[in-house]
Amino acid sequence: MIYLARFIVKLITPLHCGAGGGDDFDQPVDRDSRGLYRLPGSSVAGILRARAGQSFSETAVKRAFGSITQGQNEGTASAIWCHDGRLLDFDDSLADERTSIPLGPFIRDHVRIDFKTGAAQRGGKFDEEYVPA
Repeated sequence: MIYLARFIVKLITPLHCGAGGGDDFDQPVDRDSRGLYRLPGSSVAGILRARAGQSFSETAVKRAFGSITQGQNEGTASAIWCHDGRLLDFDDSLADERTSIPLGPFIRDHVRIDFKTGAAQRGGKFDEEYVPA
């Protein structure tokens, strides 16, 4: 039997789902082929797994989301599959390249902290793109 669930995620705080390094700034957000924001399915699965871990036994979570044995080449596949999250337009339809939603980039400056000294690390400044709430 297959069950299908569809969710709408509404941001109440800024979001950063990274896409690796970038040319213009250090940590860009993930985007689809049209340049629209994308929430990777692996991130959605990770959020669901973390929440399930608060409510269900470890055995049930491993059965649903799969597991891997550290140091061995063994594991079980996840029974849950998560598709990438897509951006919705103001009328709750899938956004496309004609969308009027501002797509940034929206950038925040960050500094890595040296935990021994409590001060900024030398060369530790980086820029991170985010999706506004």
